[in-house]
This record gives sequence, structure tokens and C-alpha cells, in this order.
Amino acid sequence: MPYCYCFDTLVKLLKSKPSNSSKNPTPSLPSGCMKRIFSHVDSKEELFSCLLVNKYWCKNVLPLLWSNPFKGLESSKDYFKLIRMYLACLDHNELNFLNSHLKHYNMSLSIPVKPLFDYTSFLEEFSYKRLELGVSFFLREWHNRDHNIDFKEEIIYYLSSSIYKLFISQAGNLRSFKIDQHFRRLDIPDILTSSRTQSIIILSNLTKFQIDCEKPISDNLNNFLGIMPKFCTRITSMEIKISTFEYKFNIIQSIGNIIKEQSCLEEFGITGHHCVEDLMPSLLSKTETLTIVKFENVHFTECSLSSLAKFKNLNYLKIWYCSGLGSTSCKILLSGEFPNLTRLQLGSDDQDLTLAFLDKIGNSLKQLGLNVITAETVHAILTCCEDLLDLQIVDSYYPWENPWLFKLFHGLKRLENLSISISQQQQHHYKKMIQRPRIDAYDLPDTLRYLKLECDLPIQQLKRFLNLHNEEATPQLSTLIINDSNFNYSHMELISEFVKKSGTLKVLGIGGQAKLSWRTLRELKILRDKYGLHLIPKKELCQY
Repeated sequence: MPYCYCFDTLVKLLKSKPSNSSKNPTPSLPSGCMKRIFSHVDSKEELFSCLLVNKYWCKNVLPLLWSNPFKGLESSKDYFKLIRMYLACLDHNELNFLNSHLKHYNMSLSIPVKPLFDYTSFLEEFSYKRLELGVSFFLREWHNRDHNIDFKEEIIYYLSSSIYKLFISQAGNLRSFKIDQHFRRLDIPDILTSSRTQSIIILSNLTKFQIDCEKPISDNLNNFLGIMPKFCTRITSMEIKISTFEYKFNIIQSIGNIIKEQSCLEEFGITGHHCVEDLMPSLLSKTETLTIVKFENVHFTECSLSSLAKFKNLNYLKIWYCSGLGSTSCKILLSGEFPNLTRLQLGSDDQDLTLAFLDKIGNSLKQLGLNVITAETVHAILTCCEDLLDLQIVDSYYPWENPWLFKLFHGLKRLENLSISISQQQQHHYKKMIQRPRIDAYDLPDTLRYLKLECDLPIQQLKRFLNLHNEEATPQLSTLIINDSNFNYSHMELISEFVKKSGTLKVLGIGGQAKLSWRTLRELKILRDKYGLHLIPKKELCQY
């Protein structure tokens, strides 16, 4: 990892600096270079230590630490410090307004000192759900210190609302905005109560917008969606997830208006049931710029499929368990031309649907995700997808000894990335069919460099994959990710032996268990310190 090496070198130079260094200051790298190096430091603790080096380091580290401050926090004490800091940023009017509500719950906020920096200005990514969770942890910690403090959802609403209004009026660098909620009974604040002018400026800079709403859409959210088309025109990525029963024409119309007003919408995804056809006219107006579209659990009509066939610039298409799309109706969609389509995610119980897609666009695919592994689909992949580099098998509960898996792995001569993911809902099928593991390292492509296993893999199968007893067949993996609820120290021993033997593994991710054993943690520390292994934080496994 070159940036980690640069970071270590910078630290060593600083530590070795002579005592009279104030007369001969160490030359500084350009700010842009410093930020790129710091962006590859995964540990927040290490970044926090950089704040104390000097003013220049502090200036370059602060934006990274506070661009997405809720990310990676685990303890209630960390959340307590973060929320307390943002409450200290409130002006006196907002603080008095907040205290007027809190007094009914025997609470009062007193902020003695304003923060040294304007931390709000560094915020780039915001999720309302994370804010609510942060406030709830803050209250729990406060309650632990003062048992007179009540822990009620209404208090969470008032505190979250004040911080939300702070962000929407002062976070000038905000680019990603996600409306989601943890507490179903609570609502988001009314944006009209915020500083209108400043809110418009903040919203106008957004480039990513997400809605993840599992409850009926409130009036406040409806107002927010109604305002957005007037001021947000720079969004490049938009994802909508609404509950299956939430189908109101005014909501769909507002979402459609947001889509139409964007000057360069490149990515759009929707999860829901009945609103695709009503959104298609708006999406059709963006066919020149849209390169990524994702549909999950939605209903297609022939009209909507006909519209989708006109998205000629797509390079990524995801259709996952959507109704109204079968082996017959897909002919309408596949009548279109998709010359740039290189990535396809297709989830369906209809084998003929999978075969039709592979026959039409398989020759251009570099990445394929699917859930059907049969003799027919394997033959289609090997025949039509000769240039495939990335294969993702999702919720396919076919036995490991299935001979077609052997043929598939043997036939994909250029495959570099392999992911096998089995959801909790399918684990009971999966476990019955992997009692006799049969796939060895011999069966994996020689070109394989990335292996991700999100399933409860028997330790004997992991041993076969890594093949520790044969020099010639040892896979040349550089990245290994295992998300296994049954992960224990026996798995860790196999991985450790593989790291030391192969010398190729550079990145390792382990998930599943809530807490790893002390022996596993000790071994991971050895692999990191002695063998230079990069360890992926558990919360970031889904991003790799």
C-alpha cells in the first residue's frame, strides 16, 4: 500500500527530527498530496494523533475526520463526545429554543465554551438515521452519568432536529444527503423552519441523494421533496427505497420532478413495487447521462420495459427479483441495444430469463452477478461471457459438489474476482448441501486474485480453497474476505498459515462474529505489523 508507506515515512521523519528543528523546519508536502496520503489511513486513532503534530497537519487532517464523523463510531462515549460537540456549535437562539422543550423532561443544556473549529463546515456525508442513533447513544451515556435524565424518543427528536437544522444551514461542503430513520414514530424536522436562504445554498451543492423510508411518508418529508427540484440540480447519484404500501401520486410526482431537474444524473436506483412506470418518463429524459440503473423488488409493465430498452448508454444494470419480467416480456427490454453494458446483476427464479440476458449481452460483460447455477446457465456463461473478470454468486444454494461449478470455475480462464454470498434466509438450504465439500484450489482459476465468502463455510472447505499442502496449486490471492458467523480461531490459523506461505495476500477482511477472540486479534496484529497485511474494518466489508 504506497500511501500507507508514505504515511509511515512521514511519521518516522517527524520522530527523528532534531530538537532544534524550529530553526530548520521540515519541508511540507503540498496540501493535496497530504490529504491523499491521510485518506488512506484507516484508523481514526492514528488520524487523531496527527492533529497534534503541527498546524499544517491539523489543517489537512480535520476535513477527513469530520467529513463523515458518524462513520466507524462504536461506543456510546464516542457518540457522546460527537453530539456534545455539535450541540456546542448551536447559536444562542437555537439553544434557548431547544432548552424550552427539554425543560419538560427535567433537562437543560449548558454549553460553556464554543469549539475551536467550525466542525460543521467539514461535513460532506449525512444520514438522518445515523444522527438519530448518535443522539440516542448520547442520551444513554448522559443517563449513565445522571440518572435524573429521562430517555424518551421525544427528546431524541428535539436534539436531532436542532443538529439537523445546524447541518442544513451551515454544512457548506455537504455533498451526500440520506433521509432514513431509526425510530419509526419520529419525523424529520420541517425544512421550512430552517434558514431558507442558507438551506437553499446547502441543497444546491448536493451530488448524491438517497431516501430509505420504511414507514408512511410524512408531511415534512413531502415538503422536503417538493422543495428539492427548485434548488437541487447537480445530483449525479440518486437512490429511492420506499415501503411497498407507500404509493401516493404526489410523492412519485415529486421524485419524478427531482429527476427531471438534474443536469447530469448518472446513477439511479429504486426499491419498491408500483412506481416504476410513473417514473419512466422522467428517467427517459436522462438517457444521455444515465450509465447506472438499479431496480429491486419493483413491478415492470410492458410500457416500462419498452422505455428501459432506450437506455443506450448503460454500463451497469441491476434487476433483482422484479415482477412483470419473464422470459417472454424480457424480449421487449432486450430489443434495445446496450453497447456499453459491462456489468449485470440479475436475480430471478426464471432460468430462461437468465439465459436470454446472457445470450443478448454476455459477450460484453466483465462483471456478472446471478443466483441461478444450472447446467444451462453455466454453459451460457462459458459460451457467451469469455471475457468475464468478476463473478458474484448470490443465494444460489446448489451443492458444492455440483459438477457444473467445477466446469464454471475451470472454464473462466480470465476470472480475477469471485464472490459467494448466501443470505441468512437461505442458510438452512445452503448448509444441507455443503456437507461434503469438493472444490479445491485446483478448481479455482489461476488468475483469481480476489475471493469473498459471505457464508458459513465449513473449515474443511476453506482449507481446500487455500490448499496449504500443495505449492503448485496455492492460489495467488491478494484479497481475502470472510464474513462467517461461525468464524473462530481455527479459521484464523488457516488464514495466518496461508499469508505466511503464499506471500501474496495484502488485504484481509473478517466479519460475522460480534467480537473476535483475543487469540484471533493477537494473530491479526502480528499479520499487520510483521507481514504488512491491510485489515479491512468490519463496518466497511460491504464496500470491498
